[in-house]
Amino acid sequence: MKLTILITLSIIIFLTSLAPKRTYKRYIDKWKLTAQMYQATHGIPASVQLAQALLESGGGQSYIAQNSRNHFGIRWYAGTTKYEAFYDRKGAAWRCYPTAALSWMDHADFMCEHYSTAMGKDWRWWVKHCRGYGGKDYWQHIEKYIIQYKLYQYD
Repeated sequence: MKLTILITLSIIIFLTSLAPKRTYKRYIDKWKLTAQMYQATHGIPASVQLAQALLESGGGQSYIAQNSRNHFGIRWYAGTTKYEAFYDRKGAAWRCYPTAALSWMDHADFMCEHYSTAMGKDWRWWVKHCRGYGGKDYWQHIEKYIIQYKLYQYD
């Protein structure tokens, strides 16, 4: 009996550890062409944009992504965007998009505006030289996601 319970628990733990990877894989498959399009049109490596979306939205599963279709955690400030505000449980304002695809487009435009010198550079340049977005260690997390999920293959 104890052995059966131990085996069952081990299987459950193993399967639940795979859940985020499956979710992220589906998310990557869904959005990789969009990321590649913005690499071609804006110069943001697809790997960088995919990693940012995974980190910021938990592969589209975060509270903000689910309720505002904001996959990049871009904040809302009065008078600075054409999009409506979404207020989270703590009262923070986030950009709210009619579709998740518009979130991707707005993110590409946002990055071009704020990181114009990075456009056209490879993902390694981004994680080494970009600062000011997402706080301390943000770009190290982006690098980890790019390597862990082999996102560089989409560049």
